[in-house]
Amino acid sequence: MKSNNSVNLIKLFYIFLIYPMVSELTLGLYGNLAIGVMLATLGAFFLVIILNKNIYCDRNKLFYFILISIFILFDFSTSFFFNTTNNKQLSVFALLFYFFVAYVYSSAIKEIEHSDFEYVCKWSLTLFFILAFISVILPIDIGKYAIYRKQVFPFVEQSHFVLAVAPIMVAYSFIGKFKNVLLFLSLSGFFSIYFPSLSFLIVTSVSFWCFLCRFRKSKYLIALIFLVSTYFILLIYVIYNVKYFSNRLDLIKNNNLTTLVYFQGIYFALDNYMKNYYFGLGFQNLGLSGTVFNKYSHLISVIMQGSLVNQFDGGFFAAKMIAEFGVVGIVIFLAYVVFLINFMFKANRRCRKYHMINIRSTFEKYRFIKSVFMFSFFYEFLFRGYGYFSPGFFIFLTFFFLKPRNLK
Repeated sequence: MKSNNSVNLIKLFYIFLIYPMVSELTLGLYGNLAIGVMLATLGAFFLVIILNKNIYCDRNKLFYFILISIFILFDFSTSFFFNTTNNKQLSVFALLFYFFVAYVYSSAIKEIEHSDFEYVCKWSLTLFFILAFISVILPIDIGKYAIYRKQVFPFVEQSHFVLAVAPIMVAYSFIGKFKNVLLFLSLSGFFSIYFPSLSFLIVTSVSFWCFLCRFRKSKYLIALIFLVSTYFILLIYVIYNVKYFSNRLDLIKNNNLTTLVYFQGIYFALDNYMKNYYFGLGFQNLGLSGTVFNKYSHLISVIMQGSLVNQFDGGFFAAKMIAEFGVVGIVIFLAYVVFLINFMFKANRRCRKYHMINIRSTFEKYRFIKSVFMFSFFYEFLFRGYGYFSPGFFIFLTFFFLKPRNLK
């Protein structure tokens, strides 16, 4: 580790490790995730105030923050006018504070060295996997932790643990040391089968591709063809020989809850976008009166004996955003997908450049770090999420606003 600035390490450890753990702890003990998220956000705010007396505010970032705030308040005022019984809409003020803290936090980490990001990612993953091993040996059966099998304390569900690990795992697979990344890929592969967890398997697969991006183009293509072919042969074997995975990928029977929830989210987005004049349901209205439910919701209700699941969060971030914000959600969705495609085409070149020893400027390193953390939000955005208030979205916002100003 090149940097001796312990203050910077504290700030990074907080958003990568402490923030998701605090957020989840209140869900496990009291059944309320929102309280934990706001406590973690308040903690981030006070940490910045304590550690950074003078925070520089970039005008461009301030403009984006004000623009987002105006849009959210406008959407809140119009939807609240038509649905005054939805108290959840009042969380718009919490969301604005959430955005503000992410904006301030991005200013607080703007001068952190790239080696610190590598160091903190490595040790955050190490601690997360230690927690996973401890939870296997000593399972917790207090509160909601007694409901789910093979959970990783303090995370109530395996999928929530994956949501916390995913952005760090994906980012570190790009920027981390060769041997360390191989070790973490092996561990994530092990736990994806041991739990088992389709979520972890997806994250491991993408992280594997991220790892390959460090090779030279010729070696990258050869390695990509050979290793990916081998990997997918093993993947197919696991999927069709482990009942858990085969059930989740069976799209014909339509009796697996995970599959049904995902398709429910897709139809939530499409139906509520088109049947609300392309403006969506409005902030935090998904799942309430006015929501257009679909056949997958009905099947879930049958399986759950009259109850619904994930009707408020849509199952993944993009579904909730499009269903509630309509055409604006579509624009944001397309913009992020374009970013993902553009990043993936350039990932090999940029990753190799990042690992060059004699690179003249650190500017490309910072740009790449910013991009990989924004890219790492793909899982929560497209596959599995639990709304706007999440550790993963906070990390995404922080790096979205990030613009280091001390580069040469």
